[in-house]
Amino acid sequence: MAMMPRASSGPMRTLLLVVAAFGLAFLAACSDGGVDAGREMSSSEPAPAAPSETAESEAPLPDQTEDVSGKLPNCGSESEFFSVSPVAMSDFMGLVPLGNLAPPSHVFPTDHLYFHINRIDRSQWYLGTVEVPVVSPGDVWVTEIRSTRHLSDGRTDYDIHFAPCEELRAFFIHVSSLTDELRERFSPPYDQCHDQSTGDFQYEYCIKTMDVKLSAGELIGTAGGDEWQNALDLGVSDLRSDPDPYAQPSRWTDRTRHIACPLDYFTADVRDALRAKLGRHDGTVSRTAPPACGDVEQDEPGTAQGVWFAKGSTHTYPEDPHLSLVHDNVDPSIAVFSVGTSMAASGLPADLYYFDPADSGQVNGDFKNVEANGTFYCYETRDRFGEAPAPFVILLQMTSPTTLRMERLDSTSCGEDPWQFSSTYADYDR
Repeated sequence: MAMMPRASSGPMRTLLLVVAAFGLAFLAACSDGGVDAGREMSSSEPAPAAPSETAESEAPLPDQTEDVSGKLPNCGSESEFFSVSPVAMSDFMGLVPLGNLAPPSHVFPTDHLYFHINRIDRSQWYLGTVEVPVVSPGDVWVTEIRSTRHLSDGRTDYDIHFAPCEELRAFFIHVSSLTDELRERFSPPYDQCHDQSTGDFQYEYCIKTMDVKLSAGELIGTAGGDEWQNALDLGVSDLRSDPDPYAQPSRWTDRTRHIACPLDYFTADVRDALRAKLGRHDGTVSRTAPPACGDVEQDEPGTAQGVWFAKGSTHTYPEDPHLSLVHDNVDPSIAVFSVGTSMAASGLPADLYYFDPADSGQVNGDFKNVEANGTFYCYETRDRFGEAPAPFVILLQMTSPTTLRMERLDSTSCGEDPWQFSSTYADYDR
């Protein structure tokens, strides 16, 4: 089937990619592979971006209510629904596990994998990716298509929601073009359209439900093909699974509480081949810690570990103002502050801040050991590329089992307790 053309990128985005390419030089040289591997930066950030899917174009995904609900077959106890890799094994470099971070768009650990598409020239990252076919991984129904139009330059990409059966729902993000058949189905009038901003960018999202049957290996469209389309994302939720035990379940939808590893639903031969690629975006470092597919939900109730929400916030999305205190998705022995926009008052920008967690003590204490006992904890972090120590420390205290206070302080080291907050701290709730 013929492809619909993609909108071109604007000159400002090309300029920003040059900045991103500079950051990649540091990533490539970083000896601690797990640190940079887990931090596929969003190109929506005002700060230099590391290689990632373009997280800025992703809308929060509510529970799906497609018009095929109730018409699909029950999944039963079946586990193998997919038999074809959506991107040919030779067309992508690495498969980034669940739990990636890229604030402010992805403050929370992400619920999808990233197929990082081959570059036109790895030594010149700014040239972008090659354009590759995307196919249906199995016999499925396309239930919904969502478009994201980047209002700054008119560029559009697509999310494809599909399902092999009633309880199992899957999605692709960052499909760069659709087949003629799907593009014809995804045409006005749309079910809904709305504008939304995240980071420094604004988008128009449009949604349309449908019922299109696809066979395993059938063409869906393409991914990649320009300097901003770095990866194809794949996510799955399985309502047959036990819900993830978030500290505050009411903040999450049914779909987001049943995130599963997409690879678990492939036939053994394809599953094993894909698992071998899990790790750093460029395929140079593998994730070796279980679970191999990564972790999304990392909450430890009663401790600092996990997801936190800006004080008084009643919304989960957009993620921009919130906070995650979690572990890296390629090397989980490394801990990370995934900071949104709420720390601006203390001079801590939205970014990722890494450290090697200590099992005891008040300096660089592992988040899972931080409890509401009146103790202050101080953190000496390193920058997003895992090399240079940060010229500041982060002070942290749990003020109750469900509240947390954090502040950036100007100091090159923690020294010793007693520490105290000044007036620029931020408070967070579970």
